[in-house]
Amino acid sequence: MIQLVCRFVGAAADFATRAEPALALLAVQPTCQSVRLARSTEDSGNWVLTAEFPTFAGYRAALSPFDVRITVIPFLSEADQLTSGVFEVALFGAGGTLTQLDTVVDPAQIWSGTSGTAG
Repeated sequence: MIQLVCRFVGAAADFATRAEPALALLAVQPTCQSVRLARSTEDSGNWVLTAEFPTFAGYRAALSPFDVRITVIPFLSEADQLTSGVFEVALFGAGGTLTQLDTVVDPAQIWSGTSGTAG
């Protein structure tokens, strides 16, 4: 599972309105599993966007259509470059279960002592 995380710092008051077309377009891509836009509770000008994709190939496929490249990519380019990026999910929790996911990076090096699914 791949997670896109983009932080927007000091965004203008119309940020959510400007974000909506880009997020709507990303959300309808077949390989996009979810998209979320959240505002900081401490600073109304700070936002975070997260999107999930099943694989790296799915992430690339979602961003490759022409309409995405001319709408979503310019929007994402406004994100803070130092704190934003594409991440491989190592642990995933849902329904009371924590699951260690297969990753390109050896999870044993990250989560020593963790094996498979924890409950």
